Amino acid sequence: MSRCQYIEGYKDFPICNHVLEIGPENVGYQTGMFDDGLPFEAEEYEYGDDNCRMREFAIIMPDLCVEDDDCDEPEHATGCDRMENKIEEFHYSIRLKECSVLPIGMVFNGQEDNFSIIKWYQEFIEESGVVEYVSDVRSCSVFYYTDMNGNDLVQVRVGLITNGQLEAVSNIKMRDFPMRKEPRARLLVIK
Repeated sequence: MSRCQYIEGYKDFPICNHVLEIGPENVGYQTGMFDDGLPFEAEEYEYGDDNCRMREFAIIMPDLCVEDDDCDEPEHATGCDRMENKIEEFHYSIRLKECSVLPIGMVFNGQEDNFSIIKWYQEFIEESGVVEYVSDVRSCSVFYYTDMNGNDLVQVRVGLITNGQLEAVSNIKMRDFPMRKEPRARLLVIK
């Protein structure tokens, strides 16, 4: 299996919020680019304590998944090989607190409910190396936005810690938001 890679960057694209409504739950953000030149911006946020602790990872990038009329599986133009896995369906849903700040100021265009598209994006970010799942759970949700320059974007959200259980880790080093209200201790995961 070939694996797409990413590089962390400093050029802000898509146009994301870094200053409004930043609170103590907003861990940090990072801009970057996949090895094929596709830009992204990612963030992490965390809230709750002990068995109710939640940590989310969200990545915003251009909307690149399109459904082919001849098949159920979306196609992608960057050439990354799709990962084979045994994801069949979601077994539970959970209500999450809205802490994502990167899309503030963008036009919200809805949430994806087509399982094959959600699965495709989940596999894409896993294959790209930005998220590594450490459990059998593969959580993911997909939201659509348009930024101030008219770019159609997708935000893929993944649960890193759900109800105190570690499910995945992000391999992206986050930097602090410039307007964070309170300093935040860094979470270290030792494998």
